Amino acid sequence: MISKLRDILAENLKRDMLGAVVGSGVKRGAALGMTDGICDEIGEERVIETGPDGTLALKLALGMAMDGMHPVVFISQNDLIRSADIIVSNAAMLKDISASQFSPRMLICAESVDSGSSRTVSGIYPEDIYAPAGNVRLIVPASPSRAEALFRECLSAEGINIFMADRSLCGEDSAEEQELTGGKDLTVICVGGNLRICEAACARAKDIGIGCDLIAAEDMSLADTSRIVSSVSQTGRALIVHTDATKAVSAMISTAVMESEAFYYLYSPVRRMCLPLNVKEGTDPRNLIYEEILKAAK
Repeated sequence: MISKLRDILAENLKRDMLGAVVGSGVKRGAALGMTDGICDEIGEERVIETGPDGTLALKLALGMAMDGMHPVVFISQNDLIRSADIIVSNAAMLKDISASQFSPRMLICAESVDSGSSRTVSGIYPEDIYAPAGNVRLIVPASPSRAEALFRECLSAEGINIFMADRSLCGEDSAEEQELTGGKDLTVICVGGNLRICEAACARAKDIGIGCDLIAAEDMSLADTSRIVSSVSQTGRALIVHTDATKAVSAMISTAVMESEAFYYLYSPVRRMCLPLNVKEGTDPRNLIYEEILKAAK
């Protein structure tokens, strides 16, 4: 999948002469190898190495975006936390300041050599900062197979887009993607990278006659909740599965449901389940979700 993302980036830069790559290690392939060989394909003048200072990379990329260019900046997920003021206060507000006449176009690839959505610095998570921020779109692929389309979308989208990339994108999908949508008993909303685990739990519930409508919430900005609202209006029950890193997003989803017309169709309160990044040894997270599904479907 990393190779596919790298090819998508190279293809976009060849087509878009206003595009550029900025960040630490970009001439060597960056942390995950997403820029490996980019210099050979588009030339060194559009591949800018900034050193280990992620703040410098962001400031440079923001200046390029304000000048009408379309930079793709690679920083660590730790730097994404430390640079929140730069992104939210300057980039995101520019559109409002200019009365929507101008919106900079910039993609931030927040990389981590770890996997499993371990995005944290001192207990602070990007989702808590950027999900409620206006004009900033935070994307967390639910699985490697879904990353490709999301990355293409982020490259072409206006405004400030943040694409979360960690070591989990280097792996293979555990199994062929299951079609677990359209169930009439329960809406299961999977936030972040737990889609495969949720699929297994929903498939097990299906075997005993509980039909789940599984929705992957990958856009942390919640720009469009119509799919969720429509599903909950049909099922009357909702379970939100998230990790500690996305507690703010799960609260936003729950609030969006309660403030929509779906509220009038609820048979029971919306349930929110926290799936820890590190469960106890010998505990299968699929069983934890399955048990919550049984409780929510009652």
